[in-house]
Parts: sequence; structure tokens; C-alpha cells
Amino acid sequence: MSRVVFALNLAGEPLATVLTIIVVANGVIFATLAVWAARTAVRDPSPRLRTVSWVLAAVALAFVLGAVSRLAALAVRQGWLPGTVGDFLVSEWLLLQALAATALGVTGLVVARRVAEPIRAADRIVAALADRVPKDTNIADLKLTARELDVIAVIAAGKLSDKDIGEELFISPATAGTHVKNIMRKAAVSSRRELALLTIAPSKGPTGTR
Repeated sequence: MSRVVFALNLAGEPLATVLTIIVVANGVIFATLAVWAARTAVRDPSPRLRTVSWVLAAVALAFVLGAVSRLAALAVRQGWLPGTVGDFLVSEWLLLQALAATALGVTGLVVARRVAEPIRAADRIVAALADRVPKDTNIADLKLTARELDVIAVIAAGKLSDKDIGEELFISPATAGTHVKNIMRKAAVSSRRELALLTIAPSKGPTGTR
């Protein structure tokens, strides 16, 4: 460590400038990550992903504070800031960082325990359904009508019965059933569950006929 400090002293101002640029870039990167994670935590529809995003935002913010601390220490070393700032960095600031790190660690543990089992359950469901998702049929190739595309959208939302589809699209259950039968015929599937799986299969995007 003493050799590193000695080398820094020899390098002087140019190296200090390079270090400043690196630390500032580090802070900007983690600040950007913190903002992105916070926006995801506010806007994403998945409650589990929102929770994880809040933790990620907090961790990124901790790295931002660390970058600020390193930048301030560098400024004190170069004489850009008074020595009282350096005294603060090695006393109260270290205490605040330690408390923040402890809080983040406890929060991360609690969140991990809360979301781990639901995520594992979701992974098991995805693994079980992966082999049943039709791979040779693409909704975009079925030449569905506009109304049939509406029906597919409702099915993709998890509503499979004629009554639910009819209520969602303001059509009679009988009409909804007819549309479903036509879609199943075009898709060459034998059940509504297979049709629902088809809606989550990789697709280029639905295109229909008007």
C-alpha cells in the first residue's frame, strides 16, 4: 500500500486528474443504474421484480456514495478541499457507510427470502411448460381476422372461457366460442390450453386480415 501511495505522489497532478475522471465515471454509471432500477421498481407490473429493483437501486446508490467518498478523499489529498473534510471522511462518514451497508445487507437478505420461493415456483412452471409450447406454429402465419386477434389477446391474458371472452369483447359467448374454434382449426391445436400456450410461444408478432 505504501508503494502505491508513493507512486501516486510521484505522478502528481496528471494522475490525480485521471483518477478523478475514473471516479466520476464510476459514480455516473452507478447513478444511471440506480435511476433505471428505481424507474423499474415504480413502473414494472411484476411485484417481485419491483422489490428486487428497489434493492438494486439501493445497492447502486451505495456505490454512488462510495464514489463520492473516494472523490472527496482525492480532493483532500490534492488540496482541493480543506482537511476538515478529510477528518469527516475518516470518522462520521465511515460510520454512516457502515450503517448503510448493514441496512442494505439486512434488506437484501429479507428480500431474497421473500422472493426466492415464488421465483423458484415460476421457474418450475416455465420448465414444465417449455416442452409443451408449440414451436412450429406462429400466430403471425395463421392469417387471423381482426376479431380473432382480439380473441387471442384475451386468451393471452388468461381468460379462456367463452363467457369471459365474450364479456371482454362485448360479444355473445356463442360468438366467442365460434371464434375460438376457428382459431384452433387454423392453429391445428385440440384444446384451449394448447391455444393459450401458443400465445406465449416465440412469435414475430401477430398479423391478421381485415
